Amino acid sequence: GSAPIAAANAAGTPLFLGRRFHFTGEVATQVWGATLGRSRGRERWHGFERRASSGVHRDREEWTPPPIFNSGGPGYTLNRAALSLLVSLLDTPACHPTARVSTEDVFVGACLWSRGISPRDTRDEEGRERYHPFTPEQHIRALPQDLPTSDWYRQYAIGLRFGIDCCSPRSVAFH
Repeated sequence: GSAPIAAANAAGTPLFLGRRFHFTGEVATQVWGATLGRSRGRERWHGFERRASSGVHRDREEWTPPPIFNSGGPGYTLNRAALSLLVSLLDTPACHPTARVSTEDVFVGACLWSRGISPRDTRDEEGRERYHPFTPEQHIRALPQDLPTSDWYRQYAIGLRFGIDCCSPRSVAFH
């Protein structure tokens, strides 16, 4: 409902809306880059595996995550232009069509990022989030001292706010 988003949508600009996260820090390294084990011709990383015998064996460097993605927990919103673009890209290497993942949000972000589509800021005019990766109670009761600096949420969050100040009264979704 914001004027900039409505204008971009009316102009046919692909829109990728949701709770933005940085894909960075110690947790991202553990999730994306750390080898967790190898067995029977398969290389496993957290969230996906690829078979060396499949003929689609790629170097790890090709599996590059986007620097920013929208959290899949509360969901994200694509307008028609972004959805059409995503569908047209699904079989391209940038979208990792053969990966078996539990982190679809990172892969959708990488897919759209490959065409220059990055998540839009969906916070309200006071900087409060509209898409939330936890329940309302968990967001409102959270205190900075309860969240260690090594926690994935603290590392990924952009403009993290605590307590009642976290959530827009015009929120779109909670996980």
